[in-house]
Amino acid sequence: MPRDRHPRRPTAFTLIELLVVVAIISMLMSILLPSLQHAKDQAKVIACQSNLRQIMIAFFGYTAEHGDVVPLATAHELGGQKGRMDVDCDDWAPAVMFGGGLPAEERLLNPYVGHVHELFRCPCDKGEPIFWIHNPDYPDYLTAYELYGTSYFYVSGYNRAIGVPLPMGLAKLVGVDYCYSDFVERPLPNGKPLQATFFPFPSKKVVIGDLPIHRTMPSIAAHPKAHWHRRRLNHVWVNAAFLDGHAELIRVFPFDAGERPEWEGVTTQPNTSNPYY
Repeated sequence: MPRDRHPRRPTAFTLIELLVVVAIISMLMSILLPSLQHAKDQAKVIACQSNLRQIMIAFFGYTAEHGDVVPLATAHELGGQKGRMDVDCDDWAPAVMFGGGLPAEERLLNPYVGHVHELFRCPCDKGEPIFWIHNPDYPDYLTAYELYGTSYFYVSGYNRAIGVPLPMGLAKLVGVDYCYSDFVERPLPNGKPLQATFFPFPSKKVVIGDLPIHRTMPSIAAHPKAHWHRRRLNHVWVNAAFLDGHAELIRVFPFDAGERPEWEGVTTQPNTSNPYY
């Protein structure tokens, strides 16, 4: 038989071809990875909002059985598991002020969510952004869920330590002494829970949100632990649920934003011009 005068070319890739393929794959990965990370982050935001909507269903279940009166609970003891907080702790303020040491069976909304404590865990929970200084009993790597038993801050305005001498960023549901203009002349007694129908614009009244919703001091806003959803130096983004039952991602500015009414966000003394009072 005559020999093939044109032998077949080897099928293996040359080094140059391999390098070209690797370069193309690297370029594609650099393009796709940010999109994949954004999609992953967005999925967590949506999961958090789903938690908040279900919590609001439980909230309305509670008010329906209690004459429309909202739950009387500290910021971190509305629902969820027992946190690591010890209310008798003398060396770490959040343990006393914000609660978190209440057993799960005493948290008011747990029966209304079927005792599913995980509903109060935000998938974006990065921990406590204001007291991040290491403490032997409360190390800075713990999530808010581990510290308090919940990732979400109930806008009750009620705390264990000192009642409610000042507003804490949002018009409160419990213990209102003043929150917006109507309360300046007609203050309500501290520790008195309100009816859900008290607020005239339920679509603007925040009920519960990610813990950083009240960690809005300028020195805190720049800290990574304050940014559970988006990283911005000048303000914080949080998921919040409103009195009409909807949940959304909102932009929270430092507390001194009240001096700039054109800035949307949470101010120290809410008023009718504030979209989130």
